[in-house]
Amino acid sequence: IPLIKGFSVVGVRAGEYARRFPDRGVRIMEAIDHLALKGAIAPHIDRCLPLERWREAFEAMADGHLLGKVILEP
Repeated sequence: IPLIKGFSVVGVRAGEYARRFPDRGVRIMEAIDHLALKGAIAPHIDRCLPLERWREAFEAMADGHLLGKVILEP
């Protein structure tokens, strides 16, 4: 359906790319690290839960109910 409707589907498997092109993978990870350290990029955090509620976090991931990362706090 994406092709019929004129949509583009774009994705990158970062681990696979880095495996195929190790030198490029290192440079990309260094660039991402630099951006994160200066605060230019940050992960979106959907929710923070205590570690005891780990099952709830995994169920939310499995059900696709997240719009970001889940932080499990000790």
